[in-house]
Amino acid sequence: MRATSGNLRIDQGYKLKDCEYHGKFMEGGVAETCQNCGLIITNVAVVEGQSDRILYRIGLDCASTLTSIAPSEIAEAKKKLARRAKFLKFLKTEAKSIVVRPSGCAWVYTTVVEEWESSWKYRTDADYNMATFRASGLPILFDTE
Repeated sequence: MRATSGNLRIDQGYKLKDCEYHGKFMEGGVAETCQNCGLIITNVAVVEGQSDRILYRIGLDCASTLTSIAPSEIAEAKKKLARRAKFLKFLKTEAKSIVVRPSGCAWVYTTVVEEWESSWKYRTDADYNMATFRASGLPILFDTE
């Protein structure tokens, strides 16, 4: 059920399935709009209708108005998206190189490195972030361990 008006049905509850951070615009300069209110969104909440089982991509602010989603779930999503935003800002402003190892881990450095070093700033999942790494234009070293 919803606490405020919008395009989503009010005769069903919704469950928070996932959340994504896109910054101001998605890749290619295309903005994503909320399926509930129609505004441009950066913090995307993927919610599922409990009756129709359809996934809707709405803003996290709109998701917080859905009474069937617990406030603690919204708070956790906000924390996750804030961490992602901080990481993306770091990639744009401070990161200088990335080392990817066969184990699936990636290490991000504030200096240009030729091999894995212990002075990394971020350790993260390589598969999840590979498209982001490539889009960043940073040098990516594929290490053999």
